Amino acid sequence: MNVLKSNIFIAGINVRDTGQILSLSHLSRGSMPFRYLGIPLVAERLKVAHFEELTKKIRTYIDGWSALTLSYAGRAELIRSVLQGVECYWLSIFPLPDAVCTKIVKLCRNFLWGTSSKKIAWSSICLPKSEGGLGFRDLRAWNNSLLAKTLWNIHAKKDTLWHKWIQHVYLRNRPLLDCHKIKGRNQTYEFFRPAGTEISWHNVVWAAGITPKHAFSLWIVARSRLQTKDRIRHIEIEDSCSFCARQQETAIHLFFSCPFSATIWAEIRAWIGIKRKMSTLSSGLKWLKKEAKGTSRQSKVKCIAFATTVYHIWNARNRLIFEDEVPNPNYVIHHIKTHVYKVMFSLYPSVLIDLENLAIGDS
Repeated sequence: MNVLKSNIFIAGINVRDTGQILSLSHLSRGSMPFRYLGIPLVAERLKVAHFEELTKKIRTYIDGWSALTLSYAGRAELIRSVLQGVECYWLSIFPLPDAVCTKIVKLCRNFLWGTSSKKIAWSSICLPKSEGGLGFRDLRAWNNSLLAKTLWNIHAKKDTLWHKWIQHVYLRNRPLLDCHKIKGRNQTYEFFRPAGTEISWHNVVWAAGITPKHAFSLWIVARSRLQTKDRIRHIEIEDSCSFCARQQETAIHLFFSCPFSATIWAEIRAWIGIKRKMSTLSSGLKWLKKEAKGTSRQSKVKCIAFATTVYHIWNARNRLIFEDEVPNPNYVIHHIKTHVYKVMFSLYPSVLIDLENLAIGDS
């Protein structure tokens, strides 16, 4: 024991005995609260203020990233891999107060959407991808599932001194809830988390090979949460289509009915072999789910091209509005085809792909 780095904490002992203990141990008397391995330890129930270190750490990460140009997909990945990793250590030790959970969710939500309106509720985002979410961890459910490990330890580690103390002080030899049917944190999390309704298009939207930012845009469109002009009526702007200015800008018109988009889709449909004309995104996703099954190269091409087309049409619309850049359909088509070709070449470098006819054969 390093005397210079150690303290002794005393409770319920009279002054004379305390003095003798300190004299014999040569340790300084410590006082609460203090931190051990970054975690606050107190002699009472933790308050919201004690979790400031956690929220401060998350805020520091976010402030460091906010200056960077990140897509929605990039921000989502950082939340999933880093921010929820920071939380995990604390969640496995303490039950977080509701106020702390709310603060963390607000930080992550604002980081994901920025200053724009919150397109999709956080509770929906925390659903698995198969239920229409992004697969983030629900903070309260994840906290409960991590803390449930303590119940498992009580159930399994019956020979330890710690278990005997728990039995004597808290359980007093009463039976513990039978938890042997739940094995592992993932199964425990599934038990605690709110359940959603499984959707049919998740395998198409999140198909392997699709560029993450394209998949994210397609996910927002599939959730009917894209901020087209008909959805932002609280802002006093002309709500006609950004491309043709003939009809109100809705998602259906913007992506399928508008002459600009129709020209692009006609070329891409012929290119990837879609004979049926699509009138809505749901019909397109339904067709894609049926025709792009399996892991063949043809299936991947169709999924990648579909998501890339949706992304580039939306990107052309935004460039027109915010940068006054008049779009050229042939230029957009060229970008879509080039991107699909690059992705396919990265996936199958030994396969010859004819970009003009999309004929695929072994080289």
